[in-house]
Amino acid sequence: MDRLLLMEYFVSGGSTASNPSMALEGYAMLRAVAWDLWRSGFKLAIALDRRAIGSLRLPPSIKVKVEPGSLMGSMRKASLLADHALIIAPPMAGIHASLTARLEELGLNVLGPLASKIAEVTDKATLMRTLSSLGLRIPKTVVLPSLSLDDLLKAVDELGYPMVVKPKNGAGCKGVYVISKRSQLELVAKSLASSPSPYIAQEVIRGVHASVSLISDGHRAKPLSLNVQFLEWGFKPEYLGGLTPFNHCLAERVLEESRRCVEALKLKGYAGVDVVINSERPCIIEVNPRLTTSYVAVTSAFNFSPSLGACIVKACTGDLDPLTVTSTLRGYCALMKILAPREVNVDEDFVSKLWSFKGVYAVAPLIGSIQSNLPIALVRVRRTSPKSAERSSRLVASKVAYNTFKSSAIPDVKQLY
Repeated sequence: MDRLLLMEYFVSGGSTASNPSMALEGYAMLRAVAWDLWRSGFKLAIALDRRAIGSLRLPPSIKVKVEPGSLMGSMRKASLLADHALIIAPPMAGIHASLTARLEELGLNVLGPLASKIAEVTDKATLMRTLSSLGLRIPKTVVLPSLSLDDLLKAVDELGYPMVVKPKNGAGCKGVYVISKRSQLELVAKSLASSPSPYIAQEVIRGVHASVSLISDGHRAKPLSLNVQFLEWGFKPEYLGGLTPFNHCLAERVLEESRRCVEALKLKGYAGVDVVINSERPCIIEVNPRLTTSYVAVTSAFNFSPSLGACIVKACTGDLDPLTVTSTLRGYCALMKILAPREVNVDEDFVSKLWSFKGVYAVAPLIGSIQSNLPIALVRVRRTSPKSAERSSRLVASKVAYNTFKSSAIPDVKQLY
């Protein structure tokens, strides 16, 4: 069987900078898909930052050691070990598209959209125009010429308060601000004055924040699950976890509109569509042409045959019609991050303590310091009901945090059940 090269930008040496939240989510995705593929019989090569902890709990594979920040330069050597590649990477600064383009140049079959398609979809301004032309509901969007106070005030005149300001090519909640008053607007203008990244402004859509996980062959797409997101909603919102599957009276419509979206964009592989659900039509907020954190929950909540990882490979190589993918519900899966209440030094001893708690699925993957209020671990639990899954994830997170720091160390977010 062909060998697959797996890369997760932060765990694989893509950056010298610290980004604990994205690194934790990235590692969780890498672990989930690696085991999924290995259990399906695939041989693996995995690129790893030399700072990666020794106990990453990845399946047997060829490990390609990468110096911090040198992933792009190490890709030729890594590419010689595989025939296909699966990339987990954020869109900012064109990272995902650039890594994909480089592997395409090296002759690997990348299990996902082409680099040109990734660049098109991850440009949020372009994406909003495309979705609007398809008749899908989107938030009102303004492209900001600059982050000056004058341009931000003009956006407020058009959108009103509250207003979301976020990077044009961002990921998750990174760099996102929810502005409700003039003083916050002034603070954003001041703090982002030197930012080289282009930004957009959008109206706030009130409702339940959710996502749809899909698989596609570039022509036909099949929704796999509706997932609810646990967000700490404020001036600087944060993604804290989620629940899969999410039972909602509008689920069928949300799944159908997400399918239309992914098929119209001709995405390939695994895709995630972020939506807000309220009494009106579902509103599409973002489209992610790649593996998302929901994969960690979807592969726990559902049993796929063959595995979801194998289905992604087959859909991307033209050996599987996504519409034939079937699954059975195993239970409801909840994810919950644990935040550090104070600065902590991540080393093998600290990580070993985190691993000792049942329910911890992912830990901070790189050796180094993590500032307070940033995540150091991700809990994953599966239960027979959504209520028990959500509650159990909070209980496990509280137990781990208390025994590690003598602190609750999980955010006080609104419970769904």
